[in-house]
Amino acid sequence: MLQYLDPSSPYYAMLKKNNIEPNVNVDVLYAYSLRNRPQSGVIRYLNGIAENKTFINGTLYYPSPYVFTYLVTKAHSEGNVKELEPSIANIMDFIISTQKPDGSWGNDLNTALATVSLLNTGYEGKPLDKAMECILDGQNKFS
Repeated sequence: MLQYLDPSSPYYAMLKKNNIEPNVNVDVLYAYSLRNRPQSGVIRYLNGIAENKTFINGTLYYPSPYVFTYLVTKAHSEGNVKELEPSIANIMDFIISTQKPDGSWGNDLNTALATVSLLNTGYEGKPLDKAMECILDGQNKFS
């Protein structure tokens, strides 16, 4: 038996529930959209998460909120799921308001996810410029 399935495990209470993982749902929505099979129930669910800003704390499996921002903006732009449009303003506000003075979002992964989220929305502005500078400065340290 896997340790996390053991009832004495501290993770058991969290994992025994029927957890719905929003990041997996948005990625499946993206895959469905590529086959012109949008899922209105999933779209309502995801728009609700963005509206209520419950994504900002991350999830059990994806602790970074920037995974959600990246996946939603990817489904919206590349998957052409225009019904996610109500989520974009909340996501953009969150991303821009959480950027650090150095242009990052705390670590390389969060910075990459947040930056690509901005790019996915077609955003142009100083936060994106600072993010790109931050990424390039980080890469130049290794050259």
